[in-house]
Amino acid sequence: MKNLEEIISLLKTKRQVNKSDYFANTAKILEFENVLKIPLPQDFKIFYQNFNGFDFNDEFMLRIVPIKELEITENNNTNVEITFAEFMIYSDIWILKYTNSSYRISHLSGVELTNNLSEFIERCMKGGVLNPGGLYEWEKEKTK
Repeated sequence: MKNLEEIISLLKTKRQVNKSDYFANTAKILEFENVLKIPLPQDFKIFYQNFNGFDFNDEFMLRIVPIKELEITENNNTNVEITFAEFMIYSDIWILKYTNSSYRISHLSGVELTNNLSEFIERCMKGGVLNPGGLYEWEKEKTK
């Protein structure tokens, strides 16, 4: 498995975007954290400092959503749930569930996939949603 710096480097070689859309600045991240009243996990901060979301162009509308589109589905100041990845205009979603000390990335079905953003992105890059090695196959592996 690649670390986050390696993943970011690979994503940057794939991405052709306007520099102003390239990352969420620190102020946007802090603004979102102020709404949450809890900091984002560190690797999510690093990701959003490098990309303001990410479209996996070789897959059918799979993307990590920009920080301004992150949807808070639960927030009781200790447990937070955020929809952070979506497929085919929110036909399917992946959720970040976290506390101050740990997090999990889960599919909408409730299947927990990982506690590592790099691993999630690597699976997106490898197989998207539908292809071998992708997110749906990963969910099947986790439920065996």
